[in-house]
Formats: sequence, structure tokens, C-alpha cells
Amino acid sequence: MDDDVVLDADALNLREEEKEEGSNDDGGRQRGGDGQGEGGDQHGVGEAEPRQDGSGGGGEGEEGDGEGEEELKAPLRGVIGAVRVEDLPAPAEHTFNTYLVDEAHPLYIKAMDHLRKEPDEDRPYDHMYKCRDELKQLQAAIKVKGEELSVQHEHRQVLKCCLARLDNIIGSLFVDTDEISEGCKLLEQAIDVGEPVPTMLGTCVLDGMNRLGIVWADRKEFSRALDMLQRAKALYVALKAQDDAPWGRCELLPVQGDEERMDELENTYTHCLFYLAQCYMQLDQPGKSAEYCQQTLARQYETGQFDKLDWATNAAAISQYYLSENAFSDARMYLACAQAVADTEERDDEDTQQKKAAIAQCWVKYHLTLLNASWELVQGNVSEEDVKSTLEPALPLHVPNMHTYIHRTPTTLARTSEDARKYFLQGQKWIQAALKFFTLDEHASGHVACVQDHSQLYRMLAQFEENSDHAAKMHKRRVDMLENTLNELNPQYYLAVCKQLAFELGNACQDMMDLKLAKFNAQTPDVKLMAKITKLGSKSIMYFQRFIDLHRDHKKALPETYEDGAAKGVMTAHFTIARVYSKLLAPDKAQRVKNLKECLRYHQYIVDYCENHPDFTEFARELELSKEMVQLLPAQIQRI
Repeated sequence: MDDDVVLDADALNLREEEKEEGSNDDGGRQRGGDGQGEGGDQHGVGEAEPRQDGSGGGGEGEEGDGEGEEELKAPLRGVIGAVRVEDLPAPAEHTFNTYLVDEAHPLYIKAMDHLRKEPDEDRPYDHMYKCRDELKQLQAAIKVKGEELSVQHEHRQVLKCCLARLDNIIGSLFVDTDEISEGCKLLEQAIDVGEPVPTMLGTCVLDGMNRLGIVWADRKEFSRALDMLQRAKALYVALKAQDDAPWGRCELLPVQGDEERMDELENTYTHCLFYLAQCYMQLDQPGKSAEYCQQTLARQYETGQFDKLDWATNAAAISQYYLSENAFSDARMYLACAQAVADTEERDDEDTQQKKAAIAQCWVKYHLTLLNASWELVQGNVSEEDVKSTLEPALPLHVPNMHTYIHRTPTTLARTSEDARKYFLQGQKWIQAALKFFTLDEHASGHVACVQDHSQLYRMLAQFEENSDHAAKMHKRRVDMLENTLNELNPQYYLAVCKQLAFELGNACQDMMDLKLAKFNAQTPDVKLMAKITKLGSKSIMYFQRFIDLHRDHKKALPETYEDGAAKGVMTAHFTIARVYSKLLAPDKAQRVKNLKECLRYHQYIVDYCENHPDFTEFARELELSKEMVQLLPAQIQRI
């Protein structure tokens, strides 16, 4: 999107980080409640390979590699630890109870321990295959024991929950090893536990609903995914209304305390909110998407479980949605929060620099949008009420030092050239910050985006400038920076970018020509000024023609039918060239006739293309003008 809220699940870093040393004696906590093992992450909606590793925890038995319980990796928490037998039902006979504690649980820990191992580069799924196979054997053994032994009523719920929990983990491992169909069957079994969902299975079922939502969204079944995620949301609300905390997702037998169980539930729900945001975006409901994104970021910030730069990048992305709705105060708030958090990141690697540069680009878009809305108001194209946002206020965030950026960033529209210059300078400062990372040699696409934004800032400032000579100088700066960039790029590798730059150069030269024409018409004819106008018009035509030529095939022919979205740009280029030819000052009749014939040729191309492509309706208004010119120009040429 330019304005869309573009988010990434990995970037959101929803996984809970390991607790700091000294807090690991809490019984072994599952990472972030998402049940991820080393094999993969919970991925965002729409990613090619949603990786929500089935483990949620491996386990390290006493025969482990020598690391103590304090050294366990985050995915192993919620599996290892002394079983709290007192939390299990205690009937007169302890046969099944004893089996679960003494035999089943050690085997479970051993199976989950495979997920702790580093994946083999050549066989990246082997550790998951081993875990999955051993868990399937354990599940079969538990079923047999449940039939053989005298399992009293109090223990049947424990048995049922053990089997459902194993369905969830095994199903997740099938999904993570790209065996989606089998994985979905097991995940659906795992959530089909009846109504109401047993409290001890709450987090496990919520997690399973999340995972199914991811799979269906990855298949582009967004409505189906949304329904499942809404079910997950409703389940969370029901679980929160209960007194008891649901067991951890991978807690085959009770090893966690209530506080860590609730933390896991909350973190799993945070995943749900994020996936809801992604689904709503795919269903073209950006407002709902932004709402859930806000909740996700607020919950992350409240718990402190986030990567600073990932969080900041996504907060900046949400600001762009509010910006698209002219909700400048809310857009500023999220950008200020993003910048304040990013400022606290001390790392200086390439990824850090790139994300900070991306946030700077969002600031640039803020000032561009504010200037554009200001100009629309000054021109009288809209009223002040028209540019006011109708959105509900955003969910407030409170980040230390955010007010540093809030106080220095305006939200009111510029009314004068002096105001516009202040906004321009602020935007330019952020461009310079972004360009420190986005160099042309190493990050060409990002560099070009910054140059284009810089050009647009100059264009906006020139509109507010009352002195035409000063405005022309601003457009000249646009031309210089755009030409310098275009000349460094090879269209073979940067075709789309070269098209954009050529088109904008055509517009910039046309803007300069129009300023000079207005000056020429307001004074005594000036030969030098006339020559400048002709030169600028010729350059505008040259760049628009260059844009058109970049659409030619290897035989140098223009396509009979343009690809989606390309036709309007090509027709606009033809229309603008025709317009420039009609305005060029000619020293004699012969040149005037030549200019008008060229004008006619470009209008005729538009008419012919649109008549041959009746489904192309995006150019209807301009087409009528071109048809009119095709009718009028021959007679006008004849009269000359």
C-alpha cells in the first residue's frame, strides 16, 4: 500500500522473550504462550509458509546435556518441571495417575526435546519428524492405557485433555513440515472438545484456532479465517470470565503456576489480535485492521514483550493509515511513539539502520500529506471540514519521550508560504536521515523513493510560492535530482523505477514551462524567455516519450493491450505530450503546423486505443477531450 497498513508477523515479534536470569525459577514457562519450538514461528496472515512450530516447548529430561532448568530455552518452559501431583484428581486408586506421572510425562519430555536441537541445514525437518513420531506413539499408548486401566471419572477429563493437547502439537508439526491437510485434521480435532471448552484446555484450543486461521488465510480463504479468529476472540473473553487459569498449551501435566499460565493466555490472544488485523486488511477493511493492530501494539508495550525496532516499525505503519484519513493528530502520535522507541535501540547493524530509515520515510509521508491537504484548502478545492478526519480517536499510547516529537510536529494545515516552508524543512530533514541508509549504490529502490519524496516536497513548496522565479528554481531542483538519479539506473534492472522517474521528470519540466509561459504572456515578448519555454517543453516531451518507450517490447513495438494499471499511465503521457505541443511557441507557421500535427497524432493514439479497448474506462474524461481535438485540429491546421 502506499497508504495501506503494511505489517509482518515476524516483524511484530509476538514471541515472548526469555525471562532475564533470576526469573527462570518459576517452573518453566513456555515462550510467549505461542508454543513455538526451534523449528518455526507463528507467521502472519498471507505469508507463504506459516510457521507455527508444533512444539511450543521441547523438554529436557534429567539426562539432558547438562544445562540446569535455569538454562532452558524459552520453548521448553511449560514442559519441564516437577509435576504438581496435587493439582491432579486423587481417587482411591492411583493407577492412571501414576502412569501419567511416572511413564507418560518422561516420554513426552524426551519427544519434545528434539525441538531443542538445531535443525540440520540439509534436512531441516528431521528434528520435527522425530518429535512428531514419538508423540504419536505416546498418544497411542495413552489411549491404550486409558482403556486398559480403571480410569475413574475424575481422571477422564485429564485423559481427554492430554489427547487433545497432543493433537494440537502433532497437528502443528504436520503444518510446519508442509503436510497441511493432515495437520489441519488434527488441529480441528484438538479444538473440537465440546462447549463450553474445558478451562484446562482453554489456551490450547485458542492456539489451535489461531493456527487454523493462519492456514486458511494463507490459502486466501480470508472470510473463513476471520470466522475462526473471531471464535478464538470469543473464547478468550469466556476464559477471562472464569476464576481458574487455563493450563499452558504444552502442559501435558501441571507444571506451571497460575501467573505464567495467564501470561501465556494473554500472549496467545495477542497473536489472535494480530491475525485478525491481517485478515481485515486482506478483506479491504483497513479501519478494522488498524483497530486490531493498535490493540496488538498496546498489549505488547504494556507487557514489555517486543523487539524495539519491530514494534516501532509497525507503529509507524499504523500511522500511515491514519494519515490516509487526514487524522493528523493520531498519525503524529503513532509516529512519535515509533520514533521514541526506536531512539532507545542501541544496536547499529544493517537491519537496525534500515528500520530506522523506514520510520524516517513515514515522517516524510506525514509532511507531504499535510502539505497536500494544506494546498487543497488554500485553493478552495475543499473546506476545512472536508479535511477533518471522521475516524474515532486512536487508542492512546504513552511512551517516554514521545512528546519531544509531538511538540515539534504540526498538525494544523499551512495557510501561507512561510508555514509551508517550515513543513518542507521538517520533511526534508527526515529525507536526509533516511538517505544515510538508502544510498544509491547499496539500496537503489529505497534511494529512489526518497528522491521522489524530496521532489514532491519541492513541488508542494513551489505551489505556495508567489514569486514565479522562485517557484521555477524549486522545480529546477526537482529536475536536477531526478535526472541525476535516472541517469545512474539501468532500465534492464530497474524498469519500474525508471518509468516512474521519467514520468515525474516530464511533469516537472511541464510545471517549469507553465510558469515561464505565464510570465511570457504577462510581459513584452522576450526571445530568450521564448527559447527557455521551447527548451522546457521539448524536455517534457522527451521524458514523457521516454516513459512511453520503456513499455516497448524487444521488437521496439508498443503492446496492443497494456498490462493492468499501465494503460492509464501511457494514455496520460500521450495526453500530456499533446498538451505541451499545443502550447509550444513557434517562430513561424511551418513550426506551428508541425507542432499541431504532433498534437493531433498523440490525441489520435488515445482515441484509437480506447475505441479498441471499450473496457478501459479509466480515461473517459480525457478521452472526450481527445475526440474533440481530433475533430478540431485538422481544420485548425488547414487554416494556418
